[in-house]
Amino acid sequence: MVFLSPGITGFMVANASPVRANLRFKNSAGMELPAEKKIYKQGLLVNKSSNGTIMSGRYEVDVNFQDSVVKKIKFKNIKLDRDELLFSIDELENHDYAQIYNIDPKDLDFDLAEVTVNAKGRMLYKCVDYVDGACLSDWLFIMDLTPGMDYTFTLIPEDPTYVELQTPVSCTKYSGGKDAACADVANMQTADSNYEEASTASGTVAWILSNHTNSDLIPAAATSINCSYICVIWWKETTTIDTNCQVDFSVDMGANFDTVWSSADCSGLGTSDPGDTVPDNCVGGWINVTTYVDTIAKAEKVAVKMSGTKSGAAGGSKDVRVDYVVFNVSFESAAVTVDISLTNTPILFCPTGIGNVQADDGGATYDCSGGTSSEPDGYPLVVSVESGTTVNVDLWIKGSGDLVNNSDSVLLANLTFDNSTSGTPTNTTTDYQIVYKNSGHPSTNNIYWWMFIPGGAKALTYENTITIKANETSA
Repeated sequence: MVFLSPGITGFMVANASPVRANLRFKNSAGMELPAEKKIYKQGLLVNKSSNGTIMSGRYEVDVNFQDSVVKKIKFKNIKLDRDELLFSIDELENHDYAQIYNIDPKDLDFDLAEVTVNAKGRMLYKCVDYVDGACLSDWLFIMDLTPGMDYTFTLIPEDPTYVELQTPVSCTKYSGGKDAACADVANMQTADSNYEEASTASGTVAWILSNHTNSDLIPAAATSINCSYICVIWWKETTTIDTNCQVDFSVDMGANFDTVWSSADCSGLGTSDPGDTVPDNCVGGWINVTTYVDTIAKAEKVAVKMSGTKSGAAGGSKDVRVDYVVFNVSFESAAVTVDISLTNTPILFCPTGIGNVQADDGGATYDCSGGTSSEPDGYPLVVSVESGTTVNVDLWIKGSGDLVNNSDSVLLANLTFDNSTSGTPTNTTTDYQIVYKNSGHPSTNNIYWWMFIPGGAKALTYENTITIKANETSA
């Protein structure tokens, strides 16, 4: 509930010229991506159309896409100084990745942008020089994902190609040229034409170690392991790998291994890529490792090693190639209970004893700290995660729309919130935005509110509904 008094709106901008600021989004083929764009200046909506004339300068721009791998982007301090600016987004040929896309912001001048995408994979990586289906440098890990859930990351102007992956391989290591170095993780995470390889001298073992961290696959509510299997798609390039080919398995990240598949003469390995179909092309089929993985803790620290001995002369050829390593685990889960309560409501912007909040000519921002113990005001709104909750939770906020009184309204974006009094407030939207991550059980979580009241707003009572959502914390 907000009380306003009339004011006069007026401001002057020096050294600026009008521009149409037509911010366009295309893919590399030149096809335009439909999007709704809103431009803000200090939290106040400037214009709602993409081709309206505004004064050149720095702004915040919110973009919601209608049909794109990217759902929305929020630009911070973007320079709008031309009639047309171009931003490119491409969903690339995925090579059996869960999802891969390229963002090219080089035509824009901005500090950073918040990019929101709906996850299909379990991990997000980026590559600074992805060319023709291959990363020419290294895949850099960004964050864990939950398929079907939105995620947000920070984009800077230099940023590149992003890939979502399914198989949770954190690092691969191999001998022969890259001792103790991390290889291209993506080559062993996806069933595709890419692979990892190792070479050895005569009489020594060629090996590739694949470390899997699976905490993102196993929720906090998991209570016990049912069964576990691994699949390895690998082969030898030449017949010189001919003795003691085997797959070893570890539940302590490689400190100790047990052999779970072997071939004394390596006849179980072919000399060409067997294809990437799981489980048809798993060497040795699905290998049952349930006897080793008997606790949740062990399932989170799995390592797999592929090796074989070379009897031929040492040389520069690559001897062992590994394309795909899969760890498949099923588990029992306890029921998840999430219980929250709200106190210090409603959120009320009317200091006790003052009939109206008076905005000055240029508008003003108010908190809602004028309430009393008998008349709470939502500063802060208190969200309590009750003791009956069985997991840590994420807390989210959304509004129902602009604050309205019949045909008059105040923009929802003018209502801002934060989990502290000293942070940078976030504009409220009609989409859920996270305000607390991984909140304990029980816990008390404070949410503070501010309202920007534009000059000239009518002195009316404006209302809106704020919804708080709680869910089990995602990885």
